[in-house]
Amino acid sequence: MPVALTIKAEGFKEAEKALAGIKGGYPMVAAKAINRALITGRKVVAQAIGARYNIKSGDVKNKIDDKKATKAHLGGELELKGEMLPISLFKPSGGQTLKSGKRKPIKVAVRRNAPKEIRSAFRIPGGKIMERRQDDRLPIFPVSTLSVAHMAGQTGVAGKVEKEMARTAAERLAHETNRLLEQKGFK
Repeated sequence: MPVALTIKAEGFKEAEKALAGIKGGYPMVAAKAINRALITGRKVVAQAIGARYNIKSGDVKNKIDDKKATKAHLGGELELKGEMLPISLFKPSGGQTLKSGKRKPIKVAVRRNAPKEIRSAFRIPGGKIMERRQDDRLPIFPVSTLSVAHMAGQTGVAGKVEKEMARTAAERLAHETNRLLEQKGFK
């Protein structure tokens, strides 16, 4: 499930005009502004998903690929990877064997404050949560849940991310333009 974001930041045409007298100035400044906006977008995606789901920000950021802008190619991209996440990232509890010989069911809260039991699951050494999907003893499979792309689609992240990335790109573009103009003695 790909999520596409388009940023319409203000000030790129003005910066290009202002930096027309500096060779290679505009591409450098625009690339820096776009890359800073990508960093901000990645952070906003992780925060928005973390506000609704019980997952660490770092685990979300690891599933986001960013293609940075360069002087030759003034475009950037955030890509949310679509593979399913292991349930062990969502802080599961339970799974111990009780004195009676029964196994305590594993509970996990994928969404914040919404714990659920996974009766067919069990822990193996190393903390992984596995399950059998057939009557035979083997094979066993890891228990998976939503992907980062699906979580982002469910939380309505796109609007927040676009707004924040556009604000950051415009702000950084103005800052980098002024800094370069001062450095070259135009102000």
